Amino acid sequence: VPVALGRGCYWRRCAFCPDHLHPGYAPCSGDGLEAWLHRVAARFPGGAMLHLTDSALSPALLDRVAAVVRRDRLPLRWHGFVRMEARFADPAFMAHLAEGGCAMLQWGLESASERLLRLMDKGVGRAQARAVLRAASGAGIRSHAYLLFGLPTETDVEREESLAFVQEEA
Repeated sequence: VPVALGRGCYWRRCAFCPDHLHPGYAPCSGDGLEAWLHRVAARFPGGAMLHLTDSALSPALLDRVAAVVRRDRLPLRWHGFVRMEARFADPAFMAHLAEGGCAMLQWGLESASERLLRLMDKGVGRAQARAVLRAASGAGIRSHAYLLFGLPTETDVEREESLAFVQEEA
């Protein structure tokens, strides 16, 4: 079941992304989210997989999704696109998401080059990305990392850094 839980992106700073053009970030309300999750669960009593299609789901929004699914024992699993925020490096938070139906998170890593990450204004470095991926794995959440190769000014060494990072974290 594909669904967008909001409009725009809460980060709105990645230099290459068109989401910064959207006038603002507007996630669904807490009451609206809870009612919608219950309607989906009633529509699919045998269970459903939700694909949260937002460009970047905030940790706070996913906390609410997981809390409702877990508290009300809804037969829902979900996955979606996220930034590698520090909150995702917390094993307890990742366990909460897993217990609340999170099956996979799709990470906008883009590169493992510190220089390129700074240029793109990703707000994350390689050490934080590694901690996030390991916390997800420890909680049993699958990870799908999106990488961009051939970025302007990317060197062969930086490309190899990204490839080595993926191999190390596989």
